[in-house]
Amino acid sequence: MDLPVQDEVVEKRREDRLQLLGGDISLLPEQGGTAVIRGITADISRSGIAVVTDREIYVGSSFMIRGDGDGMGHCDRRAIARWCRKIDEGIFKVGLNFF
Repeated sequence: MDLPVQDEVVEKRREDRLQLLGGDISLLPEQGGTAVIRGITADISRSGIAVVTDREIYVGSSFMIRGDGDGMGHCDRRAIARWCRKIDEGIFKVGLNFF
């Protein structure tokens, strides 16, 4: 049995994703928060979106996502945060699933 090399990332995707860098996105918290979180798109699929932002997002947080990014068209969807990774000091990449 072959094991993946340590640096190799194995992804199990249900949907193809489209890379859309730089589309402006607003995340409006649905659970008691009033501050709008601004970010830019990294990629999008039928089931979710990845966003780069300057705020750490807690897994399980739900949002109304609004945006009009280039190549994305208008986006006005509810989503839940599934993961959040620090990619640099004060910069986070967040994966959200639409529901």
